[in-house]
Amino acid sequence: MIIDVKDPIDDTFEVELKKLEQQVERPKEVTRPKLDPFKEKLKRFSEPFMIPNLPQGKSLEINILQTWGDANYLGMTGIEIFDLEGRLVQLDGQHDISASPCDINLLMGYGTDPRTVDKLVDGVNFTNDDFHAWLTPFTQGEDHTISIRLPQTKQISMLRFWNYNKSRIHSFRGARLLTCHLDGKLIFRGEVAKAPGNTKDPASCCEIVLFTDSDTILSRIDENDWLNDIQLTSGG
Repeated sequence: MIIDVKDPIDDTFEVELKKLEQQVERPKEVTRPKLDPFKEKLKRFSEPFMIPNLPQGKSLEINILQTWGDANYLGMTGIEIFDLEGRLVQLDGQHDISASPCDINLLMGYGTDPRTVDKLVDGVNFTNDDFHAWLTPFTQGEDHTISIRLPQTKQISMLRFWNYNKSRIHSFRGARLLTCHLDGKLIFRGEVAKAPGNTKDPASCCEIVLFTDSDTILSRIDENDWLNDIQLTSGG
C-alpha cells in the first residue's frame, strides 16, 4: 500500500501565499454622490427650452416646484387656456380639474375653506377674493400638480396664469417655477410673475405664455379676450 505523505513545506507555502494575497491592496469602489431629484429639476430651468408652436392634446398637467418665498402655502387665482380659434376653452370646475395636494382642507383645522382647485377655472381671475382662489399646502422638494382635462383634443395658442393675489404679503404664496406637459410632452418650463397683491392693473397679476406668432391667431385672441373689456379700478 502506498501512502501519500504531504510535505509540510507545501502547507507553509500555501499559508504564506494567502497572507500575501490578503495584503494586496484591492482597488476601492468609486462611490458617486446620489443625485437630488429636486435639484436636478431646478437645474433644468436654466437650460435652453423652445416653446412649441400650437401644441395639441387633451390632458394638461402643471407642476409647480417653487413659490415666491412662502415655505408653507401655494396658491393661484386662475388658469386660462385659449385654443386655435383664439377662444377661451370652457372648463367644468367639478370634473375637468384636480390638484395634488388638493387644497388646504386636507389640513387639521380646515374643512370648509372655499379656496379649492375648481376656483382656478371659475372665470374670476383678476381678484384678491378668497372665494375665487386656490390654496394648498406647499412642501419644498415635492411636486404640486394641477391636472386639467380638456373637453376634446385642442391646439393651444395661449396659456394665462393668474397668481395668488390676496395681499402684498400673501402674494409670496404664488407659483414661481412650473412646468406644463400636454399629453405627456413638455410645452413650457419657466417662471411665472408674482402678483402685486392688489387689483390696480390686471397685466401685473398674470403671466402669458404664447404658443404662436401668427398675427391671425393673435388677432382672434385679442377679439375674444375678456381682459380687453375690463375697466381698471384703483382697488387695493
